Amino acid sequence: MLGHPLTMLLSYVALFAVVIYIAVRKKSRSEGQFAPDLAPPSPVLMLLIMFTTIGIYFLVDPLVDLIPMPAFIEQLFLELLGDENIWALITVVIAAPVCEELLLRGIVLDGLLQHYRPWKAIIWSAFFFGLYHLNPWQFIPAFALGIFMGWIYYRTRSLLATIFIHFIANGLGASLGYLLLPETDEMVPTRQLIGNDCLYLLLLAAALALAIVSLVILHKRLIVKEHLRRGN
Repeated sequence: MLGHPLTMLLSYVALFAVVIYIAVRKKSRSEGQFAPDLAPPSPVLMLLIMFTTIGIYFLVDPLVDLIPMPAFIEQLFLELLGDENIWALITVVIAAPVCEELLLRGIVLDGLLQHYRPWKAIIWSAFFFGLYHLNPWQFIPAFALGIFMGWIYYRTRSLLATIFIHFIANGLGASLGYLLLPETDEMVPTRQLIGNDCLYLLLLAAALALAIVSLVILHKRLIVKEHLRRGN
């Protein structure tokens, strides 16, 4: 029963609810009422955020491949992604982004930003996000995306934006898993899956271009938005 996907989902949400409740009470006593900004950014910003996230997701792939995945971690992924169950998908793609962003960006990063310089707060929050995953194989993508999510939160204070980034990243991983595991029945690196080094390099080049272009445009739009907010 404990291994059933619905039980896992309910346990996951319940655990985070308790942790977030305790953290919010402590934060409210020391820093004032906790009121996360759940207003969505503009559609253009969300589109740029999505493109940047996709680019980063594939760019870290070669680094992830440098660290062999432990057998027990691979087995966990196979059991989770290999089971075509809606509850497992909801846990990974919806519950995890919402719960983890409320805690790690809405509470942890928000608190760090009040006591440290932005760059230091963002790096530390990304480091905590990587450590939270409890294995080096996931630390690299979690840290990279944690830097991006931290920067987006710092510039927009929009928790919905970071939830969206987390949703895209987890959704990509889950989608690839559901599509490929029925064919391979094992965790196959992207490079091996493509089967052609030239095509793999083209994928990385496209991901780099997508991430850079989207990030530059995103940065410029956020600067303009900040100037307008200040009335300059």
